[in-house]
Amino acid sequence: MREEWSEKEVKKFIKRLQEFEKIVVLFPELYATSKGDLKRAVLSKHNSVLYQIDDKKQLIRVITIFDNRQHPSKLK
Repeated sequence: MREEWSEKEVKKFIKRLQEFEKIVVLFPELYATSKGDLKRAVLSKHNSVLYQIDDKKQLIRVITIFDNRQHPSKLK
């Protein structure tokens, strides 16, 4: 990431990721269902986080951070 992004872009991305983390811990069901049991949180026009909620273990698993500019078929 640091090879392709400026330091400013990296800091902005990390800040958005931290904001997502705070929100999803409090409201795990907030974001729309994307595929199967995956939820999708849009961080910016370029990036989304796909995650699963494991109720039994009380976990939120981040599956991937997806570049929204890619074709959705790459989400397999």
